[in-house]
Amino acid sequence: MQYLTDRGWIVSHKSKQDTKGRPLKIYALAIPITDIMDSIEKEIETKANNQLKLIRKLRGYPD
Repeated sequence: MQYLTDRGWIVSHKSKQDTKGRPLKIYALAIPITDIMDSIEKEIETKANNQLKLIRKLRGYPD
């Protein structure tokens, strides 16, 4: 959850309870799920392209 919060994708707040015990945290999306998916897609695509560049470099292929 910390990963999602650090990226600004979710927000949380504590829920007050009438009984004793551990407080509950309520989580909600901070931005639309489509924006989150786009961000994940771009990140994966960038990593894959970097790996392909390294493989091509090792094989001696031009970029």
